[in-house]
Amino acid sequence: MAAALCIGLLAGCGGDDADGPEAQISALVTQLEQASKDGDGDRICKEIFNENLRISVQRASDQPCADEVAENVTADDADYDIENLEVNGKNATAELVDQRGERSAVLFQQEGDEWRIGRIAGVGS
Repeated sequence: MAAALCIGLLAGCGGDDADGPEAQISALVTQLEQASKDGDGDRICKEIFNENLRISVQRASDQPCADEVAENVTADDADYDIENLEVNGKNATAELVDQRGERSAVLFQQEGDEWRIGRIAGVGS
């Protein structure tokens, strides 16, 4: 999991519907980008990741999620692009490309009215 997190995370493009899932996911990725630039691992874990991902990160790294994310995900030059976003009900998948050109496969999950990141896996560059 830590290696997948190091691959990099996300930013965005959205659909035409300003209130639709594509726009909401794009906004979530923008929040992730800003929190990464701010070095705010706590915000990423609490507001952007879902509970299952927080727990997975903590177990895999044997330290609090916020510490792992601050050490391995945050970057002053964070810049993420969403590619191949596919929404299927309360789940969505996309490939995210970071500022280094590294790619991650990301699962987004809708929880109530909000979207969260539920899984991140490296897919190579």
